[in-house]
Amino acid sequence: MPPRVAIDVVEPNGKVHYFSNEMLNGLRAAKGVTKLAGVLREALFMKGLLEQEQMLQLKVIVEQSGSGLTLYSAYNVDGDRGWIQNDSQRVYDNTP
Repeated sequence: MPPRVAIDVVEPNGKVHYFSNEMLNGLRAAKGVTKLAGVLREALFMKGLLEQEQMLQLKVIVEQSGSGLTLYSAYNVDGDRGWIQNDSQRVYDNTP
């Protein structure tokens, strides 16, 4: 079975919101591309984090060895798609 995904969302003031796998509708990182946008947008909306324009930091937590993962991310604003470099891969032994 593919590994489960959870996400920490960090506001500019440092406040962290943990989105468990259950809050992300049981999202799993299957082999290939796993899209986070739809399920994450819904979770952010439910927590009231989309009520104002702000920058958010995402920490994607996958229950798998870091050596088997690659994360690519992008954003789309008014049809302008931008790529984001992910240059820090970290493996946490004690993820919530």
